[in-house]
Amino acid sequence: MTSNLTVPLPLERPRMDETFKQLDMRPTLASYRQAADALRMQRQQLREVRVAMLATFTIDSLDPYFEVEAARLGLLPELYHAPFNSVRQELLNANSGCLAHQPDVVFLAQLLEDVCPLLANDFLALSPEQVEECIAETVDELSASLKAFRQRTDASVVVYNFVLPRASAMGIFEVADRNSQTAAIRKA
Repeated sequence: MTSNLTVPLPLERPRMDETFKQLDMRPTLASYRQAADALRMQRQQLREVRVAMLATFTIDSLDPYFEVEAARLGLLPELYHAPFNSVRQELLNANSGCLAHQPDVVFLAQLLEDVCPLLANDFLALSPEQVEECIAETVDELSASLKAFRQRTDASVVVYNFVLPRASAMGIFEVADRNSQTAAIRKA
């Protein structure tokens, strides 16, 4: 008895290279999605890596880019996305989805306004002492969360820097002041 089910054969490395070449000629989101779909069919040629994405914002729109660029390195990411804005819970909860995924690598991306709204939104209302307090609290909270997480996993952790605001709090004077919002964010 024969089956009508056809299983796609894995593409050869030259075919993968052709996928990358075509993508590089027109690197649009649609092209990345199409390339990611094609590359997933080549699982046998790629080494699986378990990746967790923890963010305070929607990050899954980066998946096609991440998958394709990982494939260029010979990797096939199996992605886990934590629920929206649950970074701290994922790091601290011993039964979190992140730990259940058993990641090899964890990416941690947070917006400053989600972690420390005062530094992001009310910077000019803060005294220098309050700014230092906010920085210390932000760093200490993240350090404590990561320390607890590291006790449960050997996964590599990549922590994104905070994005600088589009419009600086001090305008054109921002670059000249050592106590500027930009300087504070870079410390955090």
